[in-house]
Amino acid sequence: MKPGSSSRRRVSAAINPLSYSRSARIIVITRSASSSTPSSSSSSSSFSTTSTSSSSASSSSSTKPSTTSTKSSTTSTVSSTSSSSSTKWKRPIKEGINPAYDAALTYLSSYQTKTLSKLSALQTKLASASEEDINSLREKIDQLEIEAYINDPAVRYEFKNTAGSRSMDRPVMRTLAKAKWIKQGGRDIIMGRIYQNRIVPDLLEDCPPSLPLTLSIKTSTGTGTGNGSGNSVGNGEDNDTSSSIEPGLILPTSKFTSAPTLTFQPFEHPSTPSTSNPNPTANYTLLVVSPDEPNSDTASYTERIHYLKTDIPLSVTTGDIDLFTGPGNEVFKWEPPAPAKGAGRQRYVFLLLRQNIDNALSTMPTSRANFRLRQFMRSNTLSPRSISAVHLFRAEWTVEEKTHIDTVWREYRQSPTGAPEYEQVELSDRMVRPLSAQQKRADQIRQRAWERAVEKAGGYLLGGGLPELNPGLANAIESVVERQMGELEQEQRDEDGKHVVV
Repeated sequence: MKPGSSSRRRVSAAINPLSYSRSARIIVITRSASSSTPSSSSSSSSFSTTSTSSSSASSSSSTKPSTTSTKSSTTSTVSSTSSSSSTKWKRPIKEGINPAYDAALTYLSSYQTKTLSKLSALQTKLASASEEDINSLREKIDQLEIEAYINDPAVRYEFKNTAGSRSMDRPVMRTLAKAKWIKQGGRDIIMGRIYQNRIVPDLLEDCPPSLPLTLSIKTSTGTGTGNGSGNSVGNGEDNDTSSSIEPGLILPTSKFTSAPTLTFQPFEHPSTPSTSNPNPTANYTLLVVSPDEPNSDTASYTERIHYLKTDIPLSVTTGDIDLFTGPGNEVFKWEPPAPAKGAGRQRYVFLLLRQNIDNALSTMPTSRANFRLRQFMRSNTLSPRSISAVHLFRAEWTVEEKTHIDTVWREYRQSPTGAPEYEQVELSDRMVRPLSAQQKRADQIRQRAWERAVEKAGGYLLGGGLPELNPGLANAIESVVERQMGELEQEQRDEDGKHVVV
C-alpha cells in the first residue's frame, strides 16, 4: 500500500455521496436538530413541498370515503407540525457541508414523492371499489403511508417529542410506537416479570405478548420511576406529580389509597375500519386481582378482587384515557391493597381482557372473596388470547404501613380489630408429596432386604441399629444387606420383567 492511499480513499468516499448513503440515512433518522440556517435547503424544502402538495391533492377530492379524508388530515397534520416554530424539524447540517447528507435527504424526498403518488392512485381507486376489495385496499393504503413517512425527518422529530400522543390515528405513528415498545424492552420487561413472579401458572394458564398498560401513581417527593430493584428513585424535589411504575416493583400500600392512573395503548384497530367509523372501538374488562389472599381454613391462598369494570370502549385513539375514571360498567369499586402481617409478599395483578364481539358477559362474580379467574374466563368464553395487557406490583406488611393497613381492613373489609395476623406454616408440615409406585416398590425391597439380613446376622442387631462396638460386624451386615437387595431386585425383575431403580 502506498503512503497516503488510505487518506485518498477516505477523501474520495466523502466526495461520492453514494458510498455514504447508508450511514447518512441513519443520521437522518437519529440525529436531532441543533442549528438552523436562514436559507432553506432544497432537500429539506422538498419534504415540506411534497407533504403540502399531497395534502392539497388529497383534500381536493371531497367525494372520497372517510379513509381518504383521514389520510389527507394525516398529511396536513405533518405539514402543520413541521411549520410550527416550536416543533419544526431543522437541518442539523447546513446544505453543502456534507454532500452525503444532502444526497440522503434528496433520496428520501424522491422516494417519498413516488410512494405518495402510488398512495394517491389507491385512494382514487378506493372511491369506486367494491365491498370485497375495500379491506385489502385500505391495508395497502396504510402500508404505503407508513413507507412514505416512516423515514421522514419531520415525522421522526415529531414522534421523538410527542411519542405519538393524540396522533395514533396515523398508521406511521402506531408503527413507530410499536417499534419503540418492543425495541426499548417494554414488552420484554412485563413478560419477564409475569413469569418471574409466577403469574403464569398461579393465576393465568398462559399469557400472549402484552400491549402497553401504563400504571402511574401520584408522588409528592420527586418524579422517580422504578429502577427494577424493588425501590423507586426520585430527584429529591418536593412536588406533586405522577410517575409510571415499572412492573413487579415492591411498593408501599399507602400509595394506593385511591385508584392509580391506568392507560392502555393498542397498536392495531380491533376491527376493520369503515367509511362511517375510521377508528372502531372494542369493549374491554379491567380486573385487579390478588392471588395471594390467605385462607386459614385450607392453609392455602385464594384470589380476591380489588377492582372490576366491564364494557370499557377503547380504540387506537384512546391511549390517554384513564381506565379507572373513564367510561364503563363498574362492578366492584377500588379496594386498596392491604396485606396482613404474616401473609408474606402479595402480588396485585392488573388484567385487561378484550370481550367477545357480542360484548356480553354472561356471569359476574357476586363477592370479592374466593374469586376464581379461570372459572370467570371460561364462563364468559374468554381464552388466554383475550388478555390484551397485564401489569403488576407487589406489597407486603411493614411496621410503617401498619396503621394504613388496619384502616383499610376496618373501612373496606368490616374488620373492627383491623388486619389479622397469620403464622407461617412450614411447607413440610402441610404438604407431603406422595410416593410414586416405583418409589413404593423400592422401599418394599429395602425393607425385605433388611429383614433377611437381620435373620442371617443371627440376631446381633437390636432395635434396628448396627452395633457400635464392633465395626467389623457392622460392615459384614451391610454387605449382607446389599447382597440381599441385589437378590430381591433380580426376583422382582423376573416377576414383572421390569428393572426397578433403587
